[in-house]
Amino acid sequence: MYLLSRWFFLPIMLLGQSVASHAGVGYGEGDYGSGWYGYGTVSIVSNVPTVTVPEGTLSQFSVKLSSQPPASRTVDVSRVLGSTNLVVSGGAQLVFTVGNWNQEQPVTLTASTDGDSLDDTATIRCASFEMVDCDVTAIASDRTGPSDSDADGRSNLDEYLAGTDWLNPLSLFQTSISRQGAGFTVSFDALATTPEYGASVRHYRLETISDLLLPEESWTAVPGQEDITIYGPYQYNAGLSGTQRFYRTKVWLTP
Repeated sequence: MYLLSRWFFLPIMLLGQSVASHAGVGYGEGDYGSGWYGYGTVSIVSNVPTVTVPEGTLSQFSVKLSSQPPASRTVDVSRVLGSTNLVVSGGAQLVFTVGNWNQEQPVTLTASTDGDSLDDTATIRCASFEMVDCDVTAIASDRTGPSDSDADGRSNLDEYLAGTDWLNPLSLFQTSISRQGAGFTVSFDALATTPEYGASVRHYRLETISDLLLPEESWTAVPGQEDITIYGPYQYNAGLSGTQRFYRTKVWLTP
């Protein structure tokens, strides 16, 4: 049962990163100094510190070495902490040689779908004998959770309520205004719920205010536009009042 709501608000006036590492197996001392006989410290390096994996899908990050090793080495990639919903489904063992040590190799993570609305996290460790290991934080983003899986500025929950595609940054709920003759028209696309919403119904309300500096309670519903459940392209003729007005649209679901 979703009683949550979100404001989808558009003010309208009618006028390479660094990655923290953890010490791996220590170097031994020998006739040629510490490490791989004078080769120095070799670190495992990830291209990102964090990777988001939307539930029911997969994502990747990549790994390389900081410098050339004296011989081939295998890097083991595994989950060491956190949610078991996140698994290494590809690239669990990566072989680096004296020839490909600086070429990024992919690691694939898969996030299973669970029954809650929370984001899960796990620590993915890349480690090998006599190297400095590397940890990557993996986030299994829930369809109705707080993450922003497509990095479009709207949380997954916001997109669920609005009916937009949570994995497509170009899929956005937008309220727009255009000049129509002597007046202005406010418009947006009102979307019906799909089978994944069960019996839930999507509602819209258009609200207006004369000054964005006024308190929140000063927003008022546009008469006759308090509860919109007719789906398709929506238009409201705002007329021409001669004073500035701002509009916003509220979206919510009911069982």
